[in-house]
Order: sequence, then C-alpha cells, then structure tokens
Amino acid sequence: AWIALIGAFLTIAFTNPHDVQDALRNHVEWDTLLFFAGLFVLVEVCADMGLLEAIGGALANVIRNQDENQQLSIAITLILWVSAITSAFLDNIP
Repeated sequence: AWIALIGAFLTIAFTNPHDVQDALRNHVEWDTLLFFAGLFVLVEVCADMGLLEAIGGALANVIRNQDENQQLSIAITLILWVSAITSAFLDNIP
C-alpha cells in the first residue's frame, strides 16, 4: 500500500493536474474498483460474523463422519461444490 501511495504522490507532484484528472475520469474503471471494494467488505463481514468458520466446521464434521477410505473423495467433492456455490453469490463480476 505504501508503494502505491508513494507512486500516486509522485504522479500528482510531477505531472500536469489536467493530465491526472483526465486519466482518473477516462482511464480508470471505477465500476470494477467499487465492485471489488464491496466484495472485500462483504467477505470481511462474513469472516467477522463467523460464517466462514461455521461452513468449514460443518464440512469438517461431514467429512469426519464418513468411512476413512472415502473421506478424501468426499472432501474434494464437498469443497469443490461448496466453493462453487459460495463463489456464485460472493464474487460475480458484472
């Protein structure tokens, strides 16, 4: 983060202000930046609520209750499907 801030400061300090304004208005994809900011907030809120640990604990319990020789295949299948379903809700890029 510090490198980005130093780079932004140097860019603003040594360039024409009109060039910076033009770049910010026309060349930055604000929709995408705001989407990812919202996504990061959503994931952090889910982590603070304990939702991610609850999902992980439930999956671990389901895997532990299976036969030992089937645990690996069930774990792979569950992790694949749960991550696909949660990904469908948490990070759809418009």
